[in-house]
Amino acid sequence: AAGFSLPVGSEIKLAEKILSAYQKVKQPKEKTVIEIDSELGVDDVSWETYADIEKLGPFGMGNRKPVFLLKDMPIASVKTFGNGGIHLELTFKNSPGKSVPAIGFFICPPSVMKEAFDGKNGHFFMGIDLTPGERVDLLANFDKSTFKGAPELRLRIVDIHSAKI
Repeated sequence: AAGFSLPVGSEIKLAEKILSAYQKVKQPKEKTVIEIDSELGVDDVSWETYADIEKLGPFGMGNRKPVFLLKDMPIASVKTFGNGGIHLELTFKNSPGKSVPAIGFFICPPSVMKEAFDGKNGHFFMGIDLTPGERVDLLANFDKSTFKGAPELRLRIVDIHSAKI
């Protein structure tokens, strides 16, 4: 653990410098293999499924959260948020038309000017178009958020690929 202080309002500049330094670090040439525990449909994202998954916990080093594959998911909407837009929220719709959010933290480079999100270049999933209407295969965990005191069920993005139809 370490700590430091910086002037108020310089968080975006710090984030840009950290992300720039990270991109200069040599990345391993090996592809990361992600084990998928099961395939689900968007209609399976429910409090009932979440309760079943929680019975497998507690999750941690020796018991990782299950990773689910959701195939051919059309993106309903996209937004960035937090500290210059460094986090990503994709929204999908289930069959009754209810929104199913998927959150990815630290996935987008910060944007000082807050221009419109660029679905092709505004994130770290190279070669993937995250524009509304595009279809993706999503790897995700279930995530319960209590932001602002209200419980919300959402997906936590593990990885994204272009849908393979």
